[in-house]
Amino acid sequence: MIAIAIYVRLVPGQAPEHDEAPAVNLKSLLGIAPIAIVFLIVFGGIYGGLFTPTEGAAVGSAATFIAAIAKREINWEKFKFCFYATAESSAMIFMIFLGADLMNSALALGSASWC
Repeated sequence: MIAIAIYVRLVPGQAPEHDEAPAVNLKSLLGIAPIAIVFLIVFGGIYGGLFTPTEGAAVGSAATFIAAIAKREINWEKFKFCFYATAESSAMIFMIFLGADLMNSALALGSASWC
């Protein structure tokens, strides 16, 4: 970061101009309210002893889904897209686990013949 800061000061046209930050108002605070509520529910529940971190992840997912419905940001097509993307990511992770387990078995069987 220091090198970039020095470079853009020496060669002024290499970095984009920055915009001034907008003022914080009630409308912008209300826009982040659902995120803050989900954050408070999850971390409040974990640190309050209501649920474990794994259960907190499930509660956070459910709260996010409810917030999306309440803000009318999700419809059936978006829901299906999210469902399929989640299933695809989960399948990839489980394939990695399967490959690691096969590799573990192969190494265990292979090293047994050397003894």
